[in-house]
Amino acid sequence: MHSSRVHFFVYIFKKLSLMVIFTDLLAVYLFDNLNVMNEIKPSFINRLRKHRRLMGYTQGDVAYLLGLQSKTEISRWEKGRIIPLADKVIRLAYIYHTFAEELFRESFKEARSEIEPREKKLAQLRSKKYVIKQKEM
Repeated sequence: MHSSRVHFFVYIFKKLSLMVIFTDLLAVYLFDNLNVMNEIKPSFINRLRKHRRLMGYTQGDVAYLLGLQSKTEISRWEKGRIIPLADKVIRLAYIYHTFAEELFRESFKEARSEIEPREKKLAQLRSKKYVIKQKEM
């Protein structure tokens, strides 16, 4: 009987050790991803808040202009907890007398860096098709 208890405790110890390793790996992964998010968010947060303050509005003022019931959503946008939907971005740009690109500069840069190489590739593909069609005529 004593031997079966020892085996049982060894088994439990191994399982707990694996759980600790997994928990450590998960913590490292989450910490790294949160750091990446934090590197992006401050400029996102500051631009919304900056433009609101430049216009002399409170969060409540902006919520009212957008037809929202409370300023909670404005606060969440400024803190980077959530990103406003496209229709709200357009309205924010109008309210703040600026462009959406100015409010979300990093997002536009990221989109541009992803799309521009594809545009060039598409132009190359189209020009090759055009040349082939010309030769066929």
